[in-house]
Amino acid sequence: MGESPPMLHSYLVEKSIRQSFDGAKYLRSMNIRIHKKWLVVSLPRRQPASKRLLPNKSSAGQRSRYQSRRSPLLEGANLREGTTMARIDHAHTANSLGVPQSGEVLPRRAAQSDAGGPAAPPLPWAPSIPVHYVSVDGTRIRYLVAGSGPALVLLHTLRTQLDMFQKVIPELATRFRVYALDYPGHGHSDAPGADYAAEFFVAIVAGFLDRLNIQDAMLAGESIGGTIALLLAARHNPRVRGVVAVNPYDYDRGRGLRRSSALANLFIGMSGVPLIGGVMGHMQPYPAVKRILEGGVYRKDAFPSALLRELHAAGTAPGHPRAFVQLVRHWPSWEQARAEYGNIGLPVLLLYGDHDWSRDAEREADHRAIPGSRMRIVKDAGHFLALDAPDAFVQAVVELDAHLSA
Repeated sequence: MGESPPMLHSYLVEKSIRQSFDGAKYLRSMNIRIHKKWLVVSLPRRQPASKRLLPNKSSAGQRSRYQSRRSPLLEGANLREGTTMARIDHAHTANSLGVPQSGEVLPRRAAQSDAGGPAAPPLPWAPSIPVHYVSVDGTRIRYLVAGSGPALVLLHTLRTQLDMFQKVIPELATRFRVYALDYPGHGHSDAPGADYAAEFFVAIVAGFLDRLNIQDAMLAGESIGGTIALLLAARHNPRVRGVVAVNPYDYDRGRGLRRSSALANLFIGMSGVPLIGGVMGHMQPYPAVKRILEGGVYRKDAFPSALLRELHAAGTAPGHPRAFVQLVRHWPSWEQARAEYGNIGLPVLLLYGDHDWSRDAEREADHRAIPGSRMRIVKDAGHFLALDAPDAFVQAVVELDAHLSA
């Protein structure tokens, strides 16, 4: 059997992990290592590995016992009975993981409005708010528009989508013309082949403002959304008049998410390792995703269960696992954004949850770097402040608007 290409030499049995993953306890019991051209994952021996990982013997003409019964990721895989490792063909691996081939763009689903395709599904939490798609630099982007008044653009956190603002959009829409979008590789937007560094996201949001001809906009961004907004202000984007930066993600070489929990530290840390990263990006069992995301709120009931399920589903859509791995590998680009903050000449309000992943010194560093900025700390709130403390989020936006209008 010839050598497979170096992009991904192997893939562990995804079905077993998805079905039996039991949060941090289970992950701690796994031993993951590279052996020559194989990725080897030793799983807890609750039952023999051959029974857990491999289907029973089949009759002639049916699948080989060395093939997965359900998972398309393992079709054609050469598995050794009694082991917990696998090796698959390069082309099949790329297709299964949603890696674009020859510049191909892999959308999560067909979509419409001015970007072409069928109509977008309604928002489950606000069916009356229309959802649209627009093409920005060749990438189909999902967005919504609600309300009337001064333009307000909401920019979500990493690994999430516009639905993170579901608790604040109804109220904000009574005062503003509210726009919110899914970044590429997030939510229901396309996942193009890209580096997914800070510069990529800044260019997409700038293109979104241009494409919809949004004028005199206030940007309210959370996490990387806050950093994107600050960079647009630092570069004197003519469509931006002010920024509310909520828990901006620009510290510790972009590794703030790893501070959310021990599970996040292990899972995200491994996502940045060559070879293993592609596997970990695709291996997203719901209990693990749920626990990691809940590490971003202080009030554990602040995260709607339906939203957790939606975020999990979106993260496993074609191309999205690869996009997340690329984002992890370019995390240092977010801290590099601070070098431009001194160029900001617009009003900026920094809003932090007291339980955000950032530390006091890191918050003060942003405050000092941005000329004339103001900073507020919200009590009993975490990184996903729009979920944890929606009233404080709305108040900050209204306050900055009043300052800009004075």
